[in-house]
Amino acid sequence: MLQRTSSAYRFFLISCGASFLLSLTFVMMWLFSYRFYTSLGVDTDRADGSDVITGYYRIRWPGNGSFWIGGGAYRHPDEGKPLQAFDLGGVFFQPPPRSQPHSFWNRVGFWLKRESELNQWQFWIGVPSWLPVLLTTALPMRWWTLHQRRKG
Repeated sequence: MLQRTSSAYRFFLISCGASFLLSLTFVMMWLFSYRFYTSLGVDTDRADGSDVITGYYRIRWPGNGSFWIGGGAYRHPDEGKPLQAFDLGGVFFQPPPRSQPHSFWNRVGFWLKRESELNQWQFWIGVPSWLPVLLTTALPMRWWTLHQRRKG
């Protein structure tokens, strides 16, 4: 059992608090994940000879009740514009572009998309939106059970 004054216990409490806040965020997004498209991520540009490689990394709720994480990159000619090594981006609560389910697993929220062509690639993993809620709630629930045991 952790002592309440130990640094390990303080770390546990901070981790529980952060996990709880993250779980609240995932709960809110779970509720909206069936009707709206939301995406949050980072774009990067880097020079490669006379071309530019633009990469993007995202977490997104595509509007079909699932949560996706992934990204991709594509190569295009350098147009002389300044390169952005790091660019935050986001789209919030937009009408969803529907991905058609191709299997039973897609209908229940699990997705795996891999696409690769000559000048571009992308990779996405999707899980049902309730799964991140369940995972981020585990640590605060552990704290609650320990707290209830000490009270009782």
